[in-house]
Amino acid sequence: AQIKELQAALSKAGGKVSSGGGGAGGVGAAGQPKVRSPGRTGSSGFRKLSGAKPNMQYTAADQDCQIDVRLEEWYNTTGSAVPFR
Repeated sequence: AQIKELQAALSKAGGKVSSGGGGAGGVGAAGQPKVRSPGRTGSSGFRKLSGAKPNMQYTAADQDCQIDVRLEEWYNTTGSAVPFR
């Protein structure tokens, strides 16, 4: 009964009443409408340059370390102007 009274009061005040089963009905905790952030569109912020090479090539310090070797492979395909040591 209280819910119906609150919905009626809200609709009189010009608010939108959701007939959904509970929840906030698209309203955040502070009574503000929920707004989705734009989020990421899959871009890392870096531009891929075809055939790009860094200013200074990186050589893995430990050729037995898979992570270091993979870092060498990846870094040397970038057009980075920041030297990596």
